[in-house]
Amino acid sequence: MCTMYETGEPLDLERAFRGQLSLDIEYPREVFKDYAAPIIRKPAGGQPGEREAVLARFRLIPHRIAEPNEFKASTMNARTETVDQLFSFKSAWQRRQVCIIPAWSFYEPYYETAEAKSVRWKIAAADGQMLAIAGIWDRWARDGREIVSFAMLTINCDEHPLLKRFHKWYDKDGKPEEKRTPVLLAHDQVDAWLASSVDDAPRFFSTFEAQDLRALPWPMEPRKRA
Repeated sequence: MCTMYETGEPLDLERAFRGQLSLDIEYPREVFKDYAAPIIRKPAGGQPGEREAVLARFRLIPHRIAEPNEFKASTMNARTETVDQLFSFKSAWQRRQVCIIPAWSFYEPYYETAEAKSVRWKIAAADGQMLAIAGIWDRWARDGREIVSFAMLTINCDEHPLLKRFHKWYDKDGKPEEKRTPVLLAHDQVDAWLASSVDDAPRFFSTFEAQDLRALPWPMEPRKRA
C-alpha cells in the first residue's frame, strides 16, 4: 500500500493543476493516514475542463456508514481490480467521484534483503513536475457534520523495473509479495480522467516508465523524545 506522500503548497497546486485553494488554509506537507490534504476534482455540475481544489481526509469514509469514528478500515488505497465491487469504494466509483491527488512524491518501504529492516524511499517524477495520482473521493454527512475523504487507486507493478523493488519480499505465507503502486496520470490526461465514465476509466490505469521516475532513500527522522 501507498500510505505516505508529499503534497504541495496552494501555489504549487494552482501552477501545476489550476487547483485554487485558499492561501490561508493550513495542512501538513507530509501526508499520512487520516491527515487532511488537497485533492482536485470536477465541481458538482461542472463542465469538462473545470476543476476545484478541496481539502479531504486521506482514508476514504463511505457515505453509507453510520458513524465515521467506528469505521476502522485502512481505506487509503483502492485496487483498480476491485474498486467497483467493494463496499467502501463501489458507490463513489459508480457515481464517478474521481479526483487527482497532487503530490511531489510518494514514499515506499525498501528492503535490501528479505530479512533487512525497511528504509523509506521517495519516488518522484524525473522531470521535477508534480505527480497527478488518480483517486476517488466520498462525502459523509450527518447531523451537520461533513467529512470529505479520498483514496488512491493502485495497480499491480510486479513487472515494473523500478517499482517492483519496494515493499516486502514475501507475504505472511512465505509467497512472493504482490507489488502495488499508485496510478499516475500525465498532466494532459487530468481533465479526461475527471470526466471519465466507468467503461472508459481502465485506459488510465497505468504508471510511468522507470526512466520517467526517480527514487532515492528518504529515511524518516527519528522521533524526538518528550
